[in-house]
Amino acid sequence: MAALFLVMLVVAQIAFLVVARTSVGASVDAAVRDAAREPAALEHHRQALSERVATLLPGASLSDVAVHQRADTVIARVAFRWVPPGPDLIPITIVVEAERSIVVPP
Repeated sequence: MAALFLVMLVVAQIAFLVVARTSVGASVDAAVRDAAREPAALEHHRQALSERVATLLPGASLSDVAVHQRADTVIARVAFRWVPPGPDLIPITIVVEAERSIVVPP
């Protein structure tokens, strides 16, 4: 019975982490799309991304939030640690990164 409980606990925590990574991935993708349209305001996009992630995952500790430009692309990167409900089995840091080409108006 105890083994079943532990397996269910691990599966539930993995599910929570997958949902957290997916939701942060959508936020990073949205931030990089916005920054690709307006690359002059990268700091604004970085702050907005930090606020989005903090709203999505209360209690998440952001270790790195960056939005920067390289040549003709914009890259957004978020590294975070979030402890899902329940015991903290192992420390996991999740890194999500997205890259888009800069949009040039006609």
